[in-house]
Amino acid sequence: MRQARKRLGDLLVEEKLITVEQLQATLEEKSPTQKIGEALLDRGLITEQQLIEVLEFQLGIPHISLFNYPFETNLFSLISKESARRNLIIPLKKDGNKLFVAMANPMDFFVIDDLRLSTGFQIEPAIATKDDILRSINKYYDIDDAFDELLDELQQNDKGRVDDVTDLDSPIVRLVNQILSNAVIQRASDIHIDPQETKVVIRYRVDGVLRVERVLPRHMQSVLTARIKIMSKLDITEHRIPQDGRIKLNLEFHPVDLVYPHCRRCMVKK
Repeated sequence: MRQARKRLGDLLVEEKLITVEQLQATLEEKSPTQKIGEALLDRGLITEQQLIEVLEFQLGIPHISLFNYPFETNLFSLISKESARRNLIIPLKKDGNKLFVAMANPMDFFVIDDLRLSTGFQIEPAIATKDDILRSINKYYDIDDAFDELLDELQQNDKGRVDDVTDLDSPIVRLVNQILSNAVIQRASDIHIDPQETKVVIRYRVDGVLRVERVLPRHMQSVLTARIKIMSKLDITEHRIPQDGRIKLNLEFHPVDLVYPHCRRCMVKK
């Protein structure tokens, strides 16, 4: 969605939400690094709802609620946490050469141009509240960081021993919990654990589409499978006969029913 490059302040003046004098005074008083929209909000000259309505109805920029939004978390690598916090942005989804991004100020064309250059995608902005974006950054980027920390810890801890699968404080137990938590957060219906020749691929099925969530080292297959078998109350020493298991637990304050069928797939049912 390509927008005419009007400045936000001028648009708010046109809509008679602020006066030219108020805009000029705010521009003169705000710090060099402060965005004009944020400065106007801080001074109580506009409300966040007024800002959203102007951008949504006058320019056709969609308003997105990020509560339980099915983020494509593999896109987070395109925008660093620091950049997301600084610019109040978060990637939503990808469609062809388009990257959809939620922004507190979707008329910040400098940020949009930087994103286009750094990602190689055409940027499609949507508007979300500042608090909504910050909550999502804290929730999803921190989960991503925790996942990477667990992988590092596993690689330093003898690459994950089978004995660790019953220790609730061990890296492999926390890693499996993280995989399940991420699936619930993204509202996945299935978790596919696919052992390949040199890696183990973790996929989530979200809205009927399989998405790659993580790629783990091949050596982690045995401890990963053992931990899930223990949670499903299956025999971890049996490798020849198909086994079916079930887990009931609470994740992210949701009751979750997990089915472990013999095809080595975990289905998540909420």
